Amino acid sequence: TKWHHPATQRPSARPIAMGFTKTVHKEAPESYKPYYLKYDELKELVLDLAREEPLKRSRLMSADFMEMANQPIGKFQDSLRAELKKVNQFACVKHEDVFLGLRRLCEQ
Repeated sequence: TKWHHPATQRPSARPIAMGFTKTVHKEAPESYKPYYLKYDELKELVLDLAREEPLKRSRLMSADFMEMANQPIGKFQDSLRAELKKVNQFACVKHEDVFLGLRRLCEQ
């Protein structure tokens, strides 16, 4: 039998991320929701990576990079990049809010 890391084995009856994620989605302001990370989606992609068979070749070939977007690592990288972009946009918006608030205070 093949060994599997415990994190890759999920009993279907056991819910994942019941606490924090649902609480945040329920209680945070609606205007913040477009910036939320898709934790469950990222977690599934990480689990897919953990389940992935090791490469049968000892080195990567150029064809491996051409097909990267369809492989678990490519899907994870694309999703993570998109999620981090949302976090950065949120930080920029909040930074601007703080800056404008401080400016108004200084002008008073």
